[in-house]
Amino acid sequence: MTKALRFQLYQKTAHFRDPRISQDEFIATLMLPSPTTVIGMLAYLCDQKFTEELRVGIIGTAERKEIHFSRGESEDFWPKYQTFVRKKSEEDKVKGSTYMQYKNKLVSNRMMNYEVLREVNLTIFIQASEPVLETLLANLKQPKRYLSLGRKEDFAKVKGTPQIVEIDEVTVSSVKEALKKGISLTDTYVRVDLREENTQNKLLDSGALYTLPYRYKDLAAPKVERTRQYRSYIYLDEKFYPDFGDFPVYHNKHENNKDYFQWM
Repeated sequence: MTKALRFQLYQKTAHFRDPRISQDEFIATLMLPSPTTVIGMLAYLCDQKFTEELRVGIIGTAERKEIHFSRGESEDFWPKYQTFVRKKSEEDKVKGSTYMQYKNKLVSNRMMNYEVLREVNLTIFIQASEPVLETLLANLKQPKRYLSLGRKEDFAKVKGTPQIVEIDEVTVSSVKEALKKGISLTDTYVRVDLREENTQNKLLDSGALYTLPYRYKDLAAPKVERTRQYRSYIYLDEKFYPDFGDFPVYHNKHENNKDYFQWM
Protein backbone atom coordinates (compact mmCIF):
# COMPACT_ATOMS: atom_id res chain seq x y z
CA MET A 1 0.00 0.00 0.00
CA THR A 2 1.06 3.59 -0.61
CA LYS A 3 -0.24 6.83 0.84
CA ALA A 4 -1.90 9.56 -1.20
CA LEU A 5 -3.87 12.73 -0.61
CA ARG A 6 -7.52 12.48 -1.66
CA PHE A 7 -9.71 15.58 -1.97
CA GLN A 8 -12.83 16.62 -3.84
CA LEU A 9 -13.57 19.87 -5.66
CA TYR A 10 -16.78 21.44 -6.94
CA GLN A 11 -16.84 24.03 -9.73
CA LYS A 12 -19.97 25.79 -10.94
CA THR A 13 -18.17 26.50 -14.23
CA ALA A 14 -14.91 25.18 -15.65
CA HIS A 15 -12.87 25.31 -18.83
CA PHE A 16 -9.79 23.11 -19.25
CA ARG A 17 -8.05 24.13 -22.44
CA ASP A 18 -6.00 21.63 -24.41
CA PRO A 19 -2.52 23.27 -24.46
CA ARG A 20 -1.65 21.65 -27.80
CA ILE A 21 -4.56 23.23 -29.69
CA SER A 22 -3.92 26.80 -30.84
CA GLN A 23 -7.27 27.41 -32.52
CA ASP A 24 -8.72 30.61 -31.12
CA GLU A 25 -12.10 31.22 -32.77
CA PHE A 26 -13.50 28.07 -31.14
CA ILE A 27 -11.84 26.77 -27.98
CA ALA A 28 -12.83 23.29 -26.86
CA THR A 29 -12.51 22.09 -23.28
CA LEU A 30 -11.09 18.88 -21.92
CA MET A 31 -13.54 17.00 -19.71
CA LEU A 32 -10.93 16.82 -16.94
CA PRO A 33 -7.92 19.03 -16.17
CA SER A 34 -4.41 17.93 -17.06
CA PRO A 35 -2.00 16.97 -14.23
CA THR A 36 0.01 20.19 -14.68
CA THR A 37 -3.19 22.24 -14.27
CA VAL A 38 -3.88 20.54 -10.93
CA ILE A 39 -0.27 20.93 -9.78
CA GLY A 40 -0.33 24.62 -10.73
CA MET A 41 -3.44 25.17 -8.62
CA LEU A 42 -1.82 23.47 -5.63
CA ALA A 43 1.43 25.42 -6.02
CA TYR A 44 -0.56 28.67 -5.99
CA LEU A 45 -2.59 27.53 -2.98
CA CYS A 46 0.55 26.68 -0.98
CA ASP A 47 2.53 29.65 -2.38
CA GLN A 48 5.54 27.48 -3.17
CA LYS A 49 7.25 25.57 -5.95
CA PHE A 50 7.31 21.81 -5.71
CA THR A 51 10.83 20.55 -6.26
CA GLU A 52 9.71 16.92 -6.46
CA GLU A 53 7.42 15.23 -8.94
CA LEU A 54 3.77 14.97 -7.88
CA ARG A 55 1.75 12.06 -9.27
CA VAL A 56 -1.84 12.90 -10.07
CA GLY A 57 -4.98 10.80 -10.51
CA ILE A 58 -8.31 12.38 -11.47
CA ILE A 59 -11.93 11.23 -11.57
CA GLY A 60 -14.64 13.71 -12.49
CA THR A 61 -18.05 14.45 -13.96
CA ALA A 62 -19.83 17.48 -15.40
CA GLU A 63 -23.58 17.95 -15.63
CA ARG A 64 -23.45 19.50 -19.10
CA LYS A 65 -21.36 21.42 -21.61
CA GLU A 66 -22.26 24.88 -22.97
CA ILE A 67 -20.94 27.23 -25.65
CA HIS A 68 -20.07 30.74 -24.43
CA PHE A 69 -18.62 33.65 -26.35
CA SER A 70 -16.65 36.80 -25.60
CA ARG A 71 -15.20 39.71 -27.53
CA GLY A 72 -11.46 40.29 -27.64
CA GLU A 73 -8.48 41.35 -29.67
CA SER A 74 -7.08 39.26 -32.50
CA GLU A 75 -4.57 36.53 -31.76
CA ASP A 76 -1.51 38.56 -32.80
CA PHE A 77 -2.63 41.76 -31.04
CA TRP A 78 0.11 42.00 -28.41
CA PRO A 79 3.10 41.05 -30.60
CA LYS A 80 2.08 43.63 -33.19
CA TYR A 81 1.39 46.23 -30.52
CA GLN A 82 4.84 45.75 -29.01
CA THR A 83 6.38 46.24 -32.47
CA PHE A 84 4.28 49.38 -32.89
CA VAL A 85 5.52 50.77 -29.56
CA ARG A 86 9.17 50.11 -30.41
CA LYS A 87 8.82 52.18 -33.56
CA LYS A 88 7.27 55.14 -31.79
CA SER A 89 9.45 58.01 -30.64
CA GLU A 90 10.12 58.55 -26.94
CA GLU A 91 8.09 61.76 -27.13
CA ASP A 92 5.04 59.87 -28.40
CA LYS A 93 5.36 57.22 -25.72
CA VAL A 94 5.25 59.62 -22.77
CA LYS A 95 2.02 61.19 -24.00
CA GLY A 96 0.17 58.08 -22.85
CA SER A 97 -1.85 57.80 -26.04
CA THR A 98 0.17 55.08 -27.79
CA TYR A 99 -2.19 52.24 -26.88
CA MET A 100 -5.34 54.04 -28.06
CA GLN A 101 -3.58 55.18 -31.25
CA TYR A 102 -2.87 51.57 -32.05
CA LYS A 103 -6.22 50.17 -30.97
CA ASN A 104 -8.38 52.78 -32.71
CA LYS A 105 -6.54 52.79 -36.03
CA LEU A 106 -5.18 49.32 -36.55
CA VAL A 107 -7.15 46.76 -34.54
CA SER A 108 -10.51 45.13 -34.99
CA ASN A 109 -12.25 42.97 -32.39
CA ARG A 110 -13.09 39.32 -32.85
CA MET A 111 -15.61 36.92 -31.34
CA MET A 112 -14.28 33.92 -29.41
CA ASN A 113 -16.48 30.88 -28.80
CA TYR A 114 -15.46 28.43 -26.13
CA GLU A 115 -16.85 25.40 -24.36
CA VAL A 116 -17.69 25.64 -20.67
CA LEU A 117 -18.48 22.76 -18.32
CA ARG A 118 -21.22 23.26 -15.71
CA GLU A 119 -21.58 21.65 -12.28
CA VAL A 120 -18.20 19.93 -12.21
CA ASN A 121 -17.30 17.48 -9.45
CA LEU A 122 -13.73 16.18 -9.21
CA THR A 123 -12.01 13.62 -7.02
CA ILE A 124 -8.25 14.17 -7.11
CA PHE A 125 -5.42 12.02 -5.77
CA ILE A 126 -1.87 13.26 -5.20
CA GLN A 127 1.12 11.05 -4.44
CA ALA A 128 4.23 12.74 -3.04
CA SER A 129 6.58 12.67 -0.05
CA GLU A 130 4.97 12.78 3.37
CA PRO A 131 6.01 16.42 4.12
CA VAL A 132 4.48 17.62 0.82
CA LEU A 133 1.28 15.66 1.47
CA GLU A 134 0.99 17.22 4.93
CA THR A 135 1.54 20.71 3.49
CA LEU A 136 -1.12 20.15 0.85
CA LEU A 137 -3.54 18.73 3.40
CA ALA A 138 -3.15 21.70 5.74
CA ASN A 139 -3.67 24.23 2.95
CA LEU A 140 -6.72 22.43 1.56
CA LYS A 141 -8.32 22.24 4.99
CA GLN A 142 -7.71 25.94 5.68
CA PRO A 143 -7.05 27.72 2.36
CA LYS A 144 -5.29 31.07 2.63
CA ARG A 145 -5.96 31.82 -1.07
CA TYR A 146 -9.00 31.32 -3.21
CA LEU A 147 -9.00 28.22 -5.35
CA SER A 148 -9.51 28.22 -9.09
CA LEU A 149 -8.84 25.43 -11.53
CA GLY A 150 -8.34 26.13 -15.23
CA ARG A 151 -9.29 29.76 -15.73
CA LYS A 152 -8.93 32.29 -12.90
CA GLU A 153 -12.68 32.98 -12.99
CA ASP A 154 -13.57 29.32 -12.46
CA PHE A 155 -13.62 29.17 -8.68
CA ALA A 156 -13.27 25.79 -6.98
CA LYS A 157 -14.69 24.75 -3.63
CA VAL A 158 -13.32 21.94 -1.49
CA LYS A 159 -16.03 19.38 -0.72
CA GLY A 160 -15.94 17.23 2.37
CA THR A 161 -12.70 16.71 4.27
CA PRO A 162 -9.41 16.13 2.43
CA GLN A 163 -7.64 13.03 3.72
CA ILE A 164 -4.39 11.14 3.40
CA VAL A 165 -5.50 7.64 2.44
CA GLU A 166 -3.96 4.29 1.53
CA ILE A 167 -3.94 3.22 -2.11
CA ASP A 168 -4.09 -0.45 -3.06
CA GLU A 169 -2.64 -1.89 -6.25
CA VAL A 170 -5.19 -4.23 -7.86
CA THR A 171 -4.35 -6.75 -10.58
CA VAL A 172 -6.87 -8.18 -13.05
CA SER A 173 -6.08 -10.56 -15.88
CA SER A 174 -9.43 -10.73 -17.68
CA VAL A 175 -12.67 -8.84 -18.22
CA LYS A 176 -14.50 -11.70 -16.52
CA GLU A 177 -12.41 -11.21 -13.38
CA ALA A 178 -12.98 -7.42 -13.47
CA LEU A 179 -16.76 -7.93 -13.78
CA LYS A 180 -16.76 -10.44 -10.96
CA LYS A 181 -14.88 -8.06 -8.65
CA GLY A 182 -16.88 -5.02 -9.81
CA ILE A 183 -13.73 -3.25 -11.03
CA SER A 184 -14.28 -0.63 -13.73
CA LEU A 185 -12.80 2.65 -14.89
CA THR A 186 -15.00 5.60 -15.86
CA ASP A 187 -14.88 9.42 -15.95
CA THR A 188 -11.10 9.34 -15.82
CA TYR A 189 -7.93 9.33 -17.92
CA VAL A 190 -6.09 6.09 -18.68
CA ARG A 191 -2.53 6.25 -19.94
CA VAL A 192 -1.65 4.54 -23.22
CA ASP A 193 1.70 4.12 -24.94
CA LEU A 194 1.14 4.31 -28.68
CA ARG A 195 4.67 3.09 -29.34
CA GLU A 196 4.04 -0.31 -27.77
CA GLU A 197 3.01 -3.10 -30.09
CA ASN A 198 0.62 -4.53 -27.50
CA THR A 199 -1.37 -1.29 -27.05
CA GLN A 200 -4.92 -2.55 -26.68
CA ASN A 201 -7.31 -1.72 -29.51
CA LYS A 202 -10.23 -2.20 -27.14
CA LEU A 203 -8.94 0.63 -24.95
CA LEU A 204 -8.25 2.90 -27.93
CA ASP A 205 -11.82 2.35 -29.12
CA SER A 206 -13.31 3.18 -25.72
CA GLY A 207 -12.84 6.94 -25.60
CA ALA A 208 -11.19 10.09 -26.91
CA LEU A 209 -7.40 10.15 -27.28
CA TYR A 210 -5.52 13.16 -25.87
CA THR A 211 -1.87 14.11 -25.50
CA LEU A 212 -1.54 16.06 -22.26
CA PRO A 213 1.26 17.56 -20.15
CA TYR A 214 1.82 15.49 -17.03
CA ARG A 215 4.90 17.19 -15.55
CA TYR A 216 7.55 19.87 -16.06
CA LYS A 217 11.00 18.63 -17.03
CA ASP A 218 12.85 21.24 -14.96
CA LEU A 219 10.91 21.83 -11.75
CA ALA A 220 13.33 24.48 -10.46
CA ALA A 221 13.10 26.69 -13.56
CA PRO A 222 10.82 29.74 -13.74
CA LYS A 223 7.41 28.79 -15.11
CA VAL A 224 7.91 30.56 -18.45
CA GLU A 225 11.13 28.60 -19.01
CA ARG A 226 9.85 25.15 -18.01
CA THR A 227 9.56 22.39 -20.57
CA ARG A 228 6.39 20.34 -20.42
CA GLN A 229 6.53 16.60 -20.88
CA TYR A 230 3.58 14.91 -22.56
CA ARG A 231 1.89 11.52 -22.50
CA SER A 232 -1.05 9.99 -24.36
CA TYR A 233 -4.30 9.26 -22.54
CA ILE A 234 -7.74 7.88 -23.29
CA TYR A 235 -10.61 9.72 -21.61
CA LEU A 236 -13.25 7.18 -20.55
CA ASP A 237 -16.79 8.50 -20.10
CA GLU A 238 -18.43 5.05 -19.92
CA LYS A 239 -17.53 2.02 -17.82
CA PHE A 240 -14.46 0.20 -19.03
CA TYR A 241 -13.65 -3.21 -17.57
CA PRO A 242 -9.88 -3.69 -17.70
CA ASP A 243 -8.17 -6.98 -18.45
CA PHE A 244 -4.60 -5.84 -17.97
CA GLY A 245 -2.01 -4.77 -15.44
CA ASP A 246 -2.02 -3.06 -12.07
CA PHE A 247 -3.73 0.17 -11.21
CA PRO A 248 -4.35 2.06 -7.96
CA VAL A 249 -7.60 1.66 -6.06
CA TYR A 250 -8.82 3.68 -3.10
CA HIS A 251 -11.33 1.99 -0.80
CA ASN A 252 -13.33 4.36 1.38
CA LYS A 253 -14.47 2.01 4.14
CA HIS A 254 -16.79 4.55 5.78
CA GLU A 255 -18.82 5.04 2.60
CA ASN A 256 -18.44 1.45 1.39
CA ASN A 257 -17.31 2.41 -2.12
CA LYS A 258 -14.17 2.40 -4.21
CA ASP A 259 -12.49 4.92 -6.49
CA TYR A 260 -10.78 3.35 -9.49
CA PHE A 261 -8.19 5.36 -11.41
CA GLN A 262 -4.70 5.24 -12.87
CA TRP A 263 -1.85 7.57 -12.05
CA MET A 264 -1.29 9.92 -14.94
